[in-house]
This record gives sequence, C-alpha cells and structure tokens, in this order.
Amino acid sequence: MGKQTNFMMTKRTSIIYPEYTEDGELHAKVMENNILHSVALTPTRIIDLNLRFHGSSLRGAYDGSRTILDGPDLTMLPIIINEKLSMYWFPSKSPYKEDCVWFGLLSIKSYHRFREKQTRVVFENGALFILDSSYSSFDEKYKRACKLKTANDRRTDLLMVCETAESAEYLISLDREKRNYFVEE
Repeated sequence: MGKQTNFMMTKRTSIIYPEYTEDGELHAKVMENNILHSVALTPTRIIDLNLRFHGSSLRGAYDGSRTILDGPDLTMLPIIINEKLSMYWFPSKSPYKEDCVWFGLLSIKSYHRFREKQTRVVFENGALFILDSSYSSFDEKYKRACKLKTANDRRTDLLMVCETAESAEYLISLDREKRNYFVEE
C-alpha cells in the first residue's frame, strides 16, 4: 500500500493516528470504513487541511468550539470538521504532541478500561484500538465532544425556526448626496 500525500476525510473516517516511517518521519494512518490508509502528513496536519477545505482551520475550529462550549480555559477541545455531515472529532491529547490520536465521535461504538492507563476503543466497524490514555481522560474528552455536538445541534435548531413569510412593500435606495440608504414606503 503506497503513501498518499493528502487525505479527504468523510463520514466513514474513524481515526487518525501517528505512524513513523523507517526514516523516522511522522506520518499518519487513517481508518476509513475497513481500510487503513498511510498518509505522508501528520495527523494534525490532515485535520487542519480538511478544516481548510471546509472553510475553517484548526485555530478557527478551536475558537468556535470554545465559544459553543463556553469554556475559555478548556484545552484539547473537540472540533467540528463538517457540521452538515456530523463530523465531530476530538484529540487524545494536545494536537501539537507527536503521539496525538484523533477520533471521529460518531464512529465510536464503545470504550472500556483496558490496562492501567489504557483504554480500548471499539469502532462501529468492529475494529479495536488500544490507546495509551486512562479511561477517565478518554471519557472526559468523549463526553466533551458529545456536549459540543448537542450544544451545536441545539443552536442550529433554534436558527431553523420557520415563520410565515410576511411581504414587505417598500423600496430601499441610495441617497447619493448623503451616502446613506433611505426607505420609501
């Protein structure tokens, strides 16, 4: 299997984890459906490039999540890659650490304590992943991602309230001398 030099995430992308080449370069392994892809980018770079494709960036996604979760002091925030496709993702630790693993929220079927400071994650497709992180730490990040999804869905639903359209019968035009627009009824 050859290395890809970019990767477009979909609803079926489940996890992105670090993989080192024989030369010691940090790349990524990406699970989509039942296929593991090798990508010649870091996990966090894949996330950032996909956010940029959808009109944001990692910094922008963090700022948006911080606002939605109302948590100015929160770290390792979950992010929204694509709201319409319900692509909510969260990092296992700081995304700036080389061993950060990214998880797709809706791809996770369950997770359990495994060994001391390890968590076993079960994906919807049946794949298992052993993460070097305590259950309580993973649980906190998972629940924060669920909270982001719920809060964002609620905010979106409030904006989608449909009301009967009322007709307006007026004209708005520019008064060139005053440089402002005025309304004629």
